[in-house]
Amino acid sequence: MKVPKILYLILITITTILINLNADNKIIIYLQGAPEKALNSAELELAKEQGIAKLEKIDTKTPSQINQKLIKGELLKQLSPKLSGFMALYSGYVDYSDSNGLISFPLRHTTPKLYVVITPRIKLIDVKGQTISHQEFVTTPDNQTKIYLFEKKQDQNKLFFWQVSEQQIPTNNRISPLSVVILSKPKNLYISIGDFIANDSKHIIIPNNIYVTGNIDNGKVILNSLNNIRFFEPITTEEKKISNIIYQRMITNM
Repeated sequence: MKVPKILYLILITITTILINLNADNKIIIYLQGAPEKALNSAELELAKEQGIAKLEKIDTKTPSQINQKLIKGELLKQLSPKLSGFMALYSGYVDYSDSNGLISFPLRHTTPKLYVVITPRIKLIDVKGQTISHQEFVTTPDNQTKIYLFEKKQDQNKLFFWQVSEQQIPTNNRISPLSVVILSKPKNLYISIGDFIANDSKHIIIPNNIYVTGNIDNGKVILNSLNNIRFFEPITTEEKKISNIIYQRMITNM
């Protein structure tokens, strides 16, 4: 059966509109400064106490006690984890968290859910050495991988919420295409599980429940990932001034 030309043009137009609408949607993730509970879970408090204890053992001959307090304060600043520099992968794109902890991607799926994977290493499976088929987990004896599912749902009052749960590594080790992979050791990030308020947005805006608890070996993880990163297109953003107090950050290479 031959499709009429006008119908064909209508279908092409609708498809183009849908693609453009989807291209405007984004995944937005903000890494947060860790609360006390997250710091304790990552044993960062222990590291701080050990650092201060070492400082107090030094035979100090400072002019006053104020100098000693200043040194302790600087030590605590150095031990506080930074929000920037976390590498993330999604659907063939790569981004790094900025100083505010922002990670963003153009949205490339329509299902209202997202897996957040925290692992220091992944494996790319290619087809005939030319095209990447999919990504897989690299299992290790110490199991340095955490997987969390963010699924948007509605309650009986039609209010939207994110249901966050921890998941197991699949038996086939295959990473879901609905995943944002943060290349880091799981002890550097803490994700609280449960239900979180959401809105009826076409964007996937992850709730503020991902906390930075450390930056251990992040630089080493990035260096080890360079061979894989060449297969991913980087994300670049630009800020647009809307008013004297409002700025809009846009992804520019969509």
